[in-house]
Amino acid sequence: MVDVRALVLGAVLMLAACFDPSSAGGDSGLTAAGTTTSTGGGGETCMGAAGCDCYPNSTCDTDLECDPSGRCVPHECTAGTAGCPCIEGACLDPLVCEAQLCVPSGAGESSGGNDSTGDASSSGGGSEGGPSTCDPGSEPSGISTVDVCPDVVGAPLCSEGAEHVAQDSVIDWLHDPPASGTHYPTWETWGEHSEVVPRGNWVHNLEHGGIVLLHRCPDGCPELDTLRMVIAMRPDLRILMTLDPLLPGDDRFAALSWTWSLRFDSPDLAQLLCFADQHENHAPEDVFP
Repeated sequence: MVDVRALVLGAVLMLAACFDPSSAGGDSGLTAAGTTTSTGGGGETCMGAAGCDCYPNSTCDTDLECDPSGRCVPHECTAGTAGCPCIEGACLDPLVCEAQLCVPSGAGESSGGNDSTGDASSSGGGSEGGPSTCDPGSEPSGISTVDVCPDVVGAPLCSEGAEHVAQDSVIDWLHDPPASGTHYPTWETWGEHSEVVPRGNWVHNLEHGGIVLLHRCPDGCPELDTLRMVIAMRPDLRILMTLDPLLPGDDRFAALSWTWSLRFDSPDLAQLLCFADQHENHAPEDVFP
């Protein structure tokens, strides 16, 4: 005679084994809405939520979709309209398709400018990345109050937005060097770099609240030790240092944060420490890469 109780107990045990997380070999790979996920280098980035990077499988949280720039946008973003994806490379008049997004025609034409602006500078070859323009009504990012730094260090700049374009796309910025604007989907590691970091990558570092120290000393120069001291004396701050052969004018150095710029030919350690203390972690993305 069949033991019904034994059959039921066996079925229950089989179901429990199927749903045991330990039997699945670890994490299921699912992430919560708007979560921060590891980038593999010890940092985290905002993913899946509105305005954040898309998940690795090009998906987003509920009611959002992954646009061609790699950002999560609302479903109601109508293809062919301003700021939305192109329709097979075309947009509604008078918009034009740039980097798979619809933008106003002629928006990137340079109007010249003063010392803080220059020729639209690119950081690599490849497809056209589209122009950067000042966001209407935008203001520079906030700063931290530092007792030993009574004066605000650096010049405030307008925000040029934060669009993502494909790596090595040509990007036009209003300011030279840029302190915001269109950039590549990936950032670079913090610290000093022996090779030139493309502008499109370190602008992404700025978007996440970091400080970027630039120099135009291709063969090295004694002043680089001052920049290195800034990194050494602020180990808890996110600071990137790189050669930038595109630095304009007579200034061989620059310190940048999101929408703030400081250009100089002779680095002052106290001034640079104040710049880092006042401006680090003031940017659209407060999750450090």
